[in-house]
Amino acid sequence: MKSNTSALSVLILSGFILLFGSCISPKDTATSRSMQNLTARYNIVYNSNILLDESSRNIENGYIDNYSQLLPLYKEPSEASAASEITNLDSLIRKADNIVNEKVNSKYLDEAYLLIAKSNYLQAKFFNAAEYFSYIYKTYPLEKEHRQEALVWKARALMQLENIAEASNTLDTALKYIENSKNHIPDVYATYAQLLISTNKEAEAITILQKAIGANPSKQSKLRWTYILAQLQEEQKQYAEAYSNFSKVVKSNASFEMAFNANLNRIRIEEEQSGKKVDRITRLQSLLKDDKNKDFIDQIYFQIGNIYAERNQMPEAIASYTTSIKKTTFNQNQKGLSYLSIADMYFDKADYLNAKAYYDSTLTTLSPKYPGYEIIRKKGNNLELLADRYRTISREDTLQLLARLPESQRDARIGELVRQQSQNVIDQSNQQSSVNNLIAGIDNPTSAASSEGKFYFNNTTALSQGLIDFKRKWGTRKLEDNWRRAAKSAEESTQMLSLDPDSPPPASIPTTGDVLSPETIRQNYIKDLPLTEPLVTQSNQKIAVAYYDIANFYKDELKDDELAIKTFEELLQHTPTSTYSLPVYYNLYRLYQPSDEKKSTFYKNKILTDFPESPFAKVISDPNYSRKSDEKELALNTSYNELFNLYSERKYTEILPAATLIFQTYPNNNISPQIAYLNAMAIGHTQKLDVFEHALKAIVDTYPKDEFITPLVKQHLVYIQGERVKMASRKTALTDFDPLEPAFTEEPLVNKSLVLSNTTPQASAIPQASATPSTSQPAYVTPDPASVVSKPTPELPTAITNVAPKESKTASTLFSLPGSGQYYFAINIIDPAITLSSTRFGIGQFNRTRYAGSSLKHQLQEVNNENQIILVGVFA
Repeated sequence: MKSNTSALSVLILSGFILLFGSCISPKDTATSRSMQNLTARYNIVYNSNILLDESSRNIENGYIDNYSQLLPLYKEPSEASAASEITNLDSLIRKADNIVNEKVNSKYLDEAYLLIAKSNYLQAKFFNAAEYFSYIYKTYPLEKEHRQEALVWKARALMQLENIAEASNTLDTALKYIENSKNHIPDVYATYAQLLISTNKEAEAITILQKAIGANPSKQSKLRWTYILAQLQEEQKQYAEAYSNFSKVVKSNASFEMAFNANLNRIRIEEEQSGKKVDRITRLQSLLKDDKNKDFIDQIYFQIGNIYAERNQMPEAIASYTTSIKKTTFNQNQKGLSYLSIADMYFDKADYLNAKAYYDSTLTTLSPKYPGYEIIRKKGNNLELLADRYRTISREDTLQLLARLPESQRDARIGELVRQQSQNVIDQSNQQSSVNNLIAGIDNPTSAASSEGKFYFNNTTALSQGLIDFKRKWGTRKLEDNWRRAAKSAEESTQMLSLDPDSPPPASIPTTGDVLSPETIRQNYIKDLPLTEPLVTQSNQKIAVAYYDIANFYKDELKDDELAIKTFEELLQHTPTSTYSLPVYYNLYRLYQPSDEKKSTFYKNKILTDFPESPFAKVISDPNYSRKSDEKELALNTSYNELFNLYSERKYTEILPAATLIFQTYPNNNISPQIAYLNAMAIGHTQKLDVFEHALKAIVDTYPKDEFITPLVKQHLVYIQGERVKMASRKTALTDFDPLEPAFTEEPLVNKSLVLSNTTPQASAIPQASATPSTSQPAYVTPDPASVVSKPTPELPTAITNVAPKESKTASTLFSLPGSGQYYFAINIIDPAITLSSTRFGIGQFNRTRYAGSSLKHQLQEVNNENQIILVGVFA
């Protein structure tokens, strides 16, 4: 009875306050402040915090940890993961804004700003969030709890923005006042540990993380941080401590996935921490028998492969990694790591063809957000040259071998090669278990193969092509309900695909979806056979070029002198005399110098004997030759640049003696044709046609093999032949207009009485593209060769009066769009890892200031884990 009376009293008092408050103006009175505090706390702050926690849990539950790498201490939001909570978080911001704007006397303003800041953070608007957290810290000096909380969250936001310096300063402040708030001590230490990890200070991070775990965090945080601590200790080779912490996770109520991975890691380091021999492979294989681990079979085989790799048992390691690839269902990153491990093994064995293939498969399955993805991409791309050159050598050797066979044997051998290549294409795309599961659901593939291919699902080729088509359209999908649904998180469903999910295609097999027919493959072999001596020479040249490129790649890119020497000598063995003999001798002379003086001397003598006048011989004979040659070339280029500047400044009379001096100082230099050309052009601008024409002909006679200037001069002479009368009548052969414009053009006509009409110009008046490309020339040759090929004849419009203008038809009609349509502005960002919080904040500010009152908004969409697109427009 007493409790009912108390409740009734509170109700009456509240009603009285409401009635009284409604009868007076909203002044800053004790009553109004109390009312604002009451409604702010219970109507907004309390309920909003509940909703905020709910959104935070939902975002964290959607986060998928990648246990193959060091976990982050916090499951940070992303714009993709926060998409489903946008509506709820926007609602929280509006409610908190209501306190800020309408309850200005409430003592819960700091909590309202904290709500706004956290809501922005959970939406991955880290720039906005950092600004709000800064405002809270500066504006409410007496709120020690909220100030510490604001510092922690601000530091996390700054780290997401990769502003490490400011994040470090913020955490320094939080650490200085860490005792001001007991509740936030664990988060201060944990955030500081994350900062140390991001700056590669893992050893220091271990100490700080231990403090965070010892500061009584939540149970969930403590388990996660303990797992991460064990990972860090394993990296630092603190195996006993790491084993102990992994064991704590295994024995706890952690999620099954975390406990499973902790157990995997514990098995991996058991031998190191105990000092005793442990059959880790048997321990791992025992996990395969437990049905609870069926979703983690790929990870188990990956760990088995790692153990074999440590023991240098490469075939067993590759077999285990391959099994891991085949057993992968939805964890595309795990598949990518298995590909990467095989690629690295082949790379270390100098098998660059296979390494290239597996690096390519790594890039098609591993998420672009994976740490080190860009390094993997560059490594794979650098091997493209090796793979391509080895394919060239293999193909040309095969073609030469076929060409040497008698015709009957040749046809049989080509038929065998065609069958092998056709079968390789089929084997490459044939994945029986995936075909059975995804397409036919056939339980017994062997029985299916016995029906001679009459039924579609018994036709291996049809099934293989069907699988390729399926993957091209749908990607790699786990066999589950609603497998067509694409609206999954980026971590849940990586949309990057590979035509072959289990193994990369051999480098010699086409990797496109277009499978060549056997007859096409046969014809390709036949048409490329080097059956004549010139064709054999061409084939040998291709092989020599390939060997030379490979050797230089080993030497310059991979810094592998041993392989470079081997490849250079293979070139000499295959093609003893070629255009590459001299540079190969010199490279071998230099490469052998540190290790084999006898062989180095052998190749040095070959150069001095066989190529005594070559630059290589001069460098060997005179160690200063290279320096002298460089100085001479620099002086020559300087003189040429000065000559060109004189031409640009139209100082033609100064060009003639300057060109003569260059020829006297640097006879037979490599840019003599260019110098002679500028000299001839200066003559054309200062003398009559006959002298100019003689200078041009002298260039053709003196430099007949030049590939740049001589063809250009020949075009000039053709032009002169057609315009001889007109050019001969001039005071100088060339008109003195802008020296950077074409010299061989018609003099402009001036007609002051022209009246422009509205008529459309005739088609002939419109310049047409030349049917043949103009002769190329060096960048420093001024006249445009295209202008010499054909002289344009300008058609001047005739003066016409009283002509009604016709309605113009513009090309833009192709792009006319209805004025009432709804359009969107799109910004495509090709890097999926860039954080766009500050960019989106700026776009929002721009729209609010320039288009106030409009419904313009912007959204971020992630496409195929490859691009981010910001759309600006009106959204429902």
